[in-house]
Amino acid sequence: MKGNQESMLYTTNAAVASLNHVPGFDPLKFLRHTASRKTGEDVMRLDLRYKKLWFRLACPTGRLKLNALRITEKMAIFEAKVYRDREDAEPLSSYVANCTLDATPGGLYVEAAQEEALDMALSNAGFGIQFADVGSESKEYGSEVPVGVKAEIAKPVQVKTEVAKSVQTKTEDAEPVKKQPEAVKVAPQEPVKADPLDAIIAKAQGKRAAYHEDRETCQVIRQISPQELVVRIYKLYWSYAKGKDSIRKSAYEVMRIFVRTDDGKKAIVEPYYYDSGYDSVSRWRRGYHPGALFGMECFISEETGKIYLPGLEKALKGTAWEYCALRQFYERTAIPMQVSHYLKMYLQHPLLIERLTKVGFENIVADVVCRHGFSDALDEEQTKTHRILRVEKQDVSVLREQKTGVSLLKKYQAYVAIHLRGRAELFQWQLHHKVSEIPADIFQYLTAEKFMHYMEAQFPIYWEKRPANVYRDPTMETLVITYVDYLHMCRRQAYDMKDKSVLFPKNCAAAHDREAERIQKINDAQKNRAFGRAYAGFARKAVLSNEELQIVCPKRTNDLVAEGRALHHCVGSYIDRVAEGSCLIVFVRRVEEPKKPYVTVEVRDGKIAQIHGDHNSDPTEEVKKFVDLWSRKVLPMALQAA
Repeated sequence: MKGNQESMLYTTNAAVASLNHVPGFDPLKFLRHTASRKTGEDVMRLDLRYKKLWFRLACPTGRLKLNALRITEKMAIFEAKVYRDREDAEPLSSYVANCTLDATPGGLYVEAAQEEALDMALSNAGFGIQFADVGSESKEYGSEVPVGVKAEIAKPVQVKTEVAKSVQTKTEDAEPVKKQPEAVKVAPQEPVKADPLDAIIAKAQGKRAAYHEDRETCQVIRQISPQELVVRIYKLYWSYAKGKDSIRKSAYEVMRIFVRTDDGKKAIVEPYYYDSGYDSVSRWRRGYHPGALFGMECFISEETGKIYLPGLEKALKGTAWEYCALRQFYERTAIPMQVSHYLKMYLQHPLLIERLTKVGFENIVADVVCRHGFSDALDEEQTKTHRILRVEKQDVSVLREQKTGVSLLKKYQAYVAIHLRGRAELFQWQLHHKVSEIPADIFQYLTAEKFMHYMEAQFPIYWEKRPANVYRDPTMETLVITYVDYLHMCRRQAYDMKDKSVLFPKNCAAAHDREAERIQKINDAQKNRAFGRAYAGFARKAVLSNEELQIVCPKRTNDLVAEGRALHHCVGSYIDRVAEGSCLIVFVRRVEEPKKPYVTVEVRDGKIAQIHGDHNSDPTEEVKKFVDLWSRKVLPMALQAA
C-alpha cells in the first residue's frame, strides 16, 4: 500500500492534495483492497462511510440530500445531492442511481440504490480517490471501469435458426448451447464503421474537474428489410482525469428494438434487452428491462437518447419510413427522443408528420409524437399547411416564427375563429409578456390594439399600487386576469359594455375590487334571504330544552361562520347548502350559556347526519340522548312546518 502511494497523483500533485484537505485526516489510510462490483477486477476502494466522514470534517455545515425518484417492487431510483453548505441553493454535485431486485445480492435493492447515489455524488464532489493514478501494483483506484479495456461494437450476426448467437461488447467464454426460449432477430447489416462514442462531446482540459465522466445514450438505426428496421441502443461513456490526455471510452449495447409493418399503416414494435444473467446462448431477452423508464430525458431512461446520424438515410431508403423526416425533426429539436415511438407514430400520421416537420413545425410534431398524441386542433385530411393548422395563410409565418406547439396553436385558433384583427401582434405581445391565456370573448367589446395599449398603460399603476405584503411582484399576466375578470363582472351586472368608462377605468385593479365587493354584497343579501326562508317555519317548531340543554336555530349566515370559528370545524362552509335547501343546521347550547357555541347538528333528508363538538369531537352521552329525543319528538313536526 505504501509503495502505491508514492505514484499517486494525490501524493505528488499539490493542487490535488489540497482538494477538500482536512488536517489530520488521510483518506488513503482507509483504502480497502476488494473486487469491482461490476467487472470483478482488483480495485482499491474508499468505502462510503469514510467518504461521509471526510465530507463532515471538511464541510461541517454541509448537507447530504437523498430523494427517492421511483420505488417499485423490483426497482429503486434515488438521487443524491451534495451541498457544501446547508443554505446553498445549488448542489456541489448530484448523482442518480438505479438498482433492481434481480441484480442486487441479497435483494436489498433500495439500500443499494441509496448507497450508490451517495457514493458517486460524494466522489463527484471531490470526496473520493478517483483522481489518483494507477499504482505500482497496477490496481485501479475507486473506478469500476476496467483499465486499458476499450469496448467495441460487435458485428450483427445473422441467424438462420431459432437460436441466436451472443452479441456483446465484452469478450466472454463460450457457453454450452442450450435451448433458446425466444429467438432474437438481428439485422443482416454491415458493421457500424463509425464510432458512436463520438456522439459524446469532450471537455477541454482547462474546463475539467479532478475527474469527469460524460455519458450518453445513442441509438443506431439499421435496415433489415423494406418493411423492418432495428434500433440498436448503446450506453456510452467517456471519462478522463484532469491533466491527462488519455480518454477512456466504453460502450455497451442494452437494447434492440425491431419496428416492422405489414401494411404500411401500422407498426409492430418488438423490443429485446441484454441480460448478462440470462441462462441462454444469446443473453438477449424479449421485452423491456424490468423497471425501465420510458420517455424521460435522462441517462437512466431505457430507450430515450440521441440518434447516430451517419448512415441514417441509407437505413431508411426504400422503407416505409423513407420520407419520415426523422433527421430534420431530430436536428431541429436537438433533444433525446424515443426513435421507435416516432417510427410508430409516423405510420399512423405520415403526411401530417412529414409535411409539418419539413415546413418548420417540429414542436407541433413533437406534441403529436411524444406528448399529447393526435390533436383535434389539426386537420389531417388537408394538404395545405394553413388548412392543416386550421388558420389563414397569413398566420402560418407567425406561428412558425414563434415555434408554436399544439397548446399555443389552440390559443391562436381562438383568435382566428372570431376573425380578430391584429391577432398576430396580440399573439406576439402575449408571448413576450408570458400571458398564458387571453379569453377571446372580451374582444367583442374592444379591439386587440386597444387591449394591448390599455394593459401597457395600466401596468405602472398596477405595480405602484401593489400590496406591501405580497410574496411576489405583480406580472402582466396577473393584470390581464384581473382585467378579464372585471369585464366579466360588468357583463353579469348588465353594464353598458360600449361605455368607455366601463371598459377602461382609470385604475383597473381598484375597479375590479369595487365590483367584486358589490357582487359579494348582492350575493350575501340573496343568501341571507334564502337562509331566512329555510328557517321561517322550522325555527318556531324546532324548539326543545331541558334543565341542561336547548336547541337553537341560526338566524343569519354569519351565525354559521361564528359557530365554525368557535368550534374549529367547517360548518361555515354549509351556508350555500342551507340556502339551497339541501340541509339544515341547528345548535345545541347549554341553558346557562345560550350564546356560547357547544355542539353543532346537521339535519339532512329528515335525519341527523352529523353531531360534532369542538374540533369535530364526538358529543357526550348526555348530548346524544338529548339530540335523539329532539329528532324523534320535535324534528318531524318542525320539518312539516318548514
